[in-house]
Amino acid sequence: MSLVGSLEDLGLADILQIVSMARKSGQLELRSEAGEGRIFLEDGLIRAAVLKGEPEDLRGLVVASGALSEADFEVAAQRARNRGVPLAEELAACDGLSAERLDELRREHVERAVLSMFSWHSGEFSFEVREGVDERYAELLLSQGLNAQYLAMEATRLGDEGAELAEERVAAVEEALPGGDAGLMFSGEPTPEAAEPSRKSAAPEAAPEAKAAAASRPAPLIAIDPDLAVLEWLKAAVSGVFSRIHIFQRAESAIARVRQYLLRGDLPVVLVAAEPPDDVARAGGVRGLVRRLKSQAALMPVFVMRDEGGEDLSDLPEADGVLPRPLSRKVANPGRWNQLEDLAKTLREELSPWAANAGARPASQAARPAGTAPQSEPGATGQDGFAARLNRLKNMSARLRDPNVGGEILSVILEFAAESFARVAIFALRDGVAVGAAQVGLERAGGPGDDALRELQFPADEPEWFRQVIDSGVPLRAPPSGEGDRRLADRLGDGVPAEAFVAPIERGARAAALLYADNLPEDRPIGDTTVLEMALHEAGVALERAWLKRALVEAGGGPEQRSED
Repeated sequence: MSLVGSLEDLGLADILQIVSMARKSGQLELRSEAGEGRIFLEDGLIRAAVLKGEPEDLRGLVVASGALSEADFEVAAQRARNRGVPLAEELAACDGLSAERLDELRREHVERAVLSMFSWHSGEFSFEVREGVDERYAELLLSQGLNAQYLAMEATRLGDEGAELAEERVAAVEEALPGGDAGLMFSGEPTPEAAEPSRKSAAPEAAPEAKAAAASRPAPLIAIDPDLAVLEWLKAAVSGVFSRIHIFQRAESAIARVRQYLLRGDLPVVLVAAEPPDDVARAGGVRGLVRRLKSQAALMPVFVMRDEGGEDLSDLPEADGVLPRPLSRKVANPGRWNQLEDLAKTLREELSPWAANAGARPASQAARPAGTAPQSEPGATGQDGFAARLNRLKNMSARLRDPNVGGEILSVILEFAAESFARVAIFALRDGVAVGAAQVGLERAGGPGDDALRELQFPADEPEWFRQVIDSGVPLRAPPSGEGDRRLADRLGDGVPAEAFVAPIERGARAAALLYADNLPEDRPIGDTTVLEMALHEAGVALERAWLKRALVEAGGGPEQRSED
């Protein structure tokens, strides 16, 4: 039985936790832009792991370690064949090797391979439930399996240290560039001019206390561009302006990092290429991506980077500004980056004030043109209200990540959504049909209770609200726009709301359910849905985790089959 999924939706830590708790044996295969790897488990413990291009047998492992030369290894292997004993036994008798040293080499190899795979945040995985390990990897088996949770904690620790080391490496590269030492380009220190907001993007002014706090903890930067050379140049150009700089060639991976920061209560600054990666085509290019980012947090600064002579983006009011982007051919050679110092200086001048004030923007900055970003939630405006909602989200996220949450996922999300809306309903999507699943508050406006709602079934694309969300994968706030919307309103109560909110709950890359919400009978305006949308993403991840856990528990022997439902 083979279980498949996406690393964007279910990370390696989650997968290993589920497999470990289910005490399953099998092969976990990961495929990413960064590489390919396999992890072999037995009763939930890691027994072996390999990376493509790395040693896959004892010969490669021992020789790569320097314990034996290629010639000495071949002599030992021939002796083992002549004596009819296991190769490991003969190797343990060699000078500089022992059974303990071989076990140590195997363990280091496994840890190195698995920790490398923890850094892959995009790609695909498949888990095949099976007993035993491929014969070609048998020589690398650990005598005792490793606890997956130990490696997950080690990966987190090393990830934090790695981010700091990466910043140090950028500084080292900058020092190696021509141009002297005191006046090096990309020095990482904001120039005196960068202390003032620029004319192109008037960054918000903050109180002196807020400025002092921001100076001690600048915002992080997240950059999205399909060209890795541009990203590396950008990272060097603005190094020192931001607390951390994350670069992504895939938008989905960047959005996942944005959500991680928001869950911690931090607002990053985001840069997006005017011609973004291919994986945002579903969201409508750069305009759709900017809207999607703003839907995560209306207060989050989002800038578009445009090539000279590129598309005019003056009609993109959702973005906080348009910044220059270097041509790919000009950044291909790092040795010539010093020729782009003027461009680097412009970016530092533009972004420095935002890096300092991203976490302290006044509520007035949240106002956006109608239909482009969420409005403030009544009674909870500005950064203080946003932080309070984020705190509730953290609590809800902790509940969803509880291994025992099981079938309570929908109840948790309903409870959370009911804090912002008078009426909430969830519809499961099954083969193009919307099926009522659960509700809170529908009866306030003459709607059905739980039992009656579960009897509701209709074509999922009949309401325009539903069709748009299914097609785009993006949450929607809109008034009714057709007979299908009005028929849905009739099914759910006595009135038609002036505006409704509909959002997908995704499992994997597709919507498994839709959340519908309105504020009948009072029909008060809909508030900020930013945090609720983040909660729905967490619910989708929880559903994916629960599905995988159930599939693993139910997996048994017999012919191999592919499970995708």
